[in-house]
Formats: sequence, C-alpha cells, structure tokens
Amino acid sequence: MNDVKAVITGVQAELSKTSSVSEIKEVLKRMSASLENEADIKYGCHCDLEYDQKPDGCVLDEGKPYNCIYACDNIKTKWDCKYWKVILNP
Repeated sequence: MNDVKAVITGVQAELSKTSSVSEIKEVLKRMSASLENEADIKYGCHCDLEYDQKPDGCVLDEGKPYNCIYACDNIKTKWDCKYWKVILNP
C-alpha cells in the first residue's frame, strides 16, 4: 500500500511537468506497470520470528489486537506497524 502511494506521488510529480497527451499516456502506462508489479509483492508480520519461521498474517486483520503487544492505540492498521514488511523469499 505504501508503495502504491509512492507510485501515485511520483506520477503526480511527472504529470505536473507534462503537457502533451502522448506524454500523459506514457506516464500512465508506466504507473500501470508499477502497480502490476506491486500486486506481486507479498507482505507479512515479522514480529518475534524465530529461526526458520516465515512471516504470517496480521492479528489486526483477524480482529484480535489483544494478541499482539505492538497493536496499541497508535497502530490502527497493519500498514502503520514497523513489523509489517515485504517478505523477501515468499
């Protein structure tokens, strides 16, 4: 999700410098490709992983914030948590 925001922010910056329809189409084509790549990225919870454990889902998605010591008042979604990261070797 944060990567999607970064793509959109980048596109907005490029569009602000763009004047022709063909340039706009090219920018949007690049954005589309970036978002398709984003869909292939897998995320998981990296909190308290032990050796040979793989990241898993978030307790906030399961409606069980009480199962995580990090799911405090300032973390409303998994995207706000520092342990919700890209899984490098899914």
